[in-house]
Amino acid sequence: MKYALPLLLFCFAVGCSDEPGNDHDLGMDLAGIDDMSGTPPADLISATDAAAEPIVAPESKWTWIPVEGAVCSDGSQTGIGVNPGPDPSKMIIYLDGGGACGSYQTCFQAHTASLGPYGQAEFDERAANFEKPFVRTSPNNAFADYTLVFIPYCTADLHAGIRTLTYEAGGMSAVFHHNGHINVLRDMDRIAATWPSVQKLVFAGASGGGYGALINYGDARERWPDATSYLIDDSGPPLENDYASPLLSAWIVQWGVLDWAKGLCPECEADVSKLIPNIAHRYPSDRMSLLESEADQVISGFYLLDATDFATAITELATDRIVPQPNFKSFYIEGNTHTMLGNLDAHMVGGVTANTFIQQQLNDDPAWKSLAP
Repeated sequence: MKYALPLLLFCFAVGCSDEPGNDHDLGMDLAGIDDMSGTPPADLISATDAAAEPIVAPESKWTWIPVEGAVCSDGSQTGIGVNPGPDPSKMIIYLDGGGACGSYQTCFQAHTASLGPYGQAEFDERAANFEKPFVRTSPNNAFADYTLVFIPYCTADLHAGIRTLTYEAGGMSAVFHHNGHINVLRDMDRIAATWPSVQKLVFAGASGGGYGALINYGDARERWPDATSYLIDDSGPPLENDYASPLLSAWIVQWGVLDWAKGLCPECEADVSKLIPNIAHRYPSDRMSLLESEADQVISGFYLLDATDFATAITELATDRIVPQPNFKSFYIEGNTHTMLGNLDAHMVGGVTANTFIQQQLNDDPAWKSLAP
């Protein structure tokens, strides 16, 4: 979630509760939904579609590819950006961020998320400002020879939704497509049809895309089961239940995440932080990481936590969920920075840059370890 507007401020504006409890604590958001029945047919969230059309794109140049079945919040078609690399055996799939919302007030009045449309024009504008890892000529870029895939974000659901809802407030209403998870699946169908033999796969995301990478990692592994795979979650920490946001919990239900993910991680319904050990145990040979700052100005607001409590929360997340996993490491820095992948060399802990930390992860370096101030 790249938006600088903390959720604390917009929740004050629209009356969200910050007290834990049941759905009644979140009545405004749940009451503002006219239709909760928008779960898609099972075939829309199935495994890889073997009939997906391969992508044709020139090497080392960004190309926008519309994807059938991928839609933004407004129902308009979206797609992916691809930049085929010199080494077709290596690929990074990156999920972009851009906020989250779950009501008419948050989606259309407080504007707490990036909404549709997102097509060729929006991608061209974004690509013009790409930083590392999407600029091959960037110094010390670990992904210089990779095929680069950019998955945009225009569904406000952490790339996890499968429902089309109707939001209402004050006599106004709007249909909203929380299609994030379906989009990722359709996108990966096209990618896998084009590059079925990837040997080294990096599945990454920042902010809302960091959460999305964590949530959708298993689906990526299904499509490339033989690849050596790596997960990078940049600034998308799934905090433990003691710090959970009841607002986020309600939105996860609204978006239909539990409809498809409950069976994959039953324990996550009570505590979403358990997704970390769940994924680490499912893929013990994969290397996974979380990048985060101690007082992340966006995510702390998203959880309605002040800087001190947020620092405590991410420390406890590392201690309780990450440290016990031999294949999952964290890179925590001081300050309130939000996201690091765009400039990995600018962030350092104990003399080690985030770029070095990531390179150690991707090179299976035995020196790779969790770092904190």
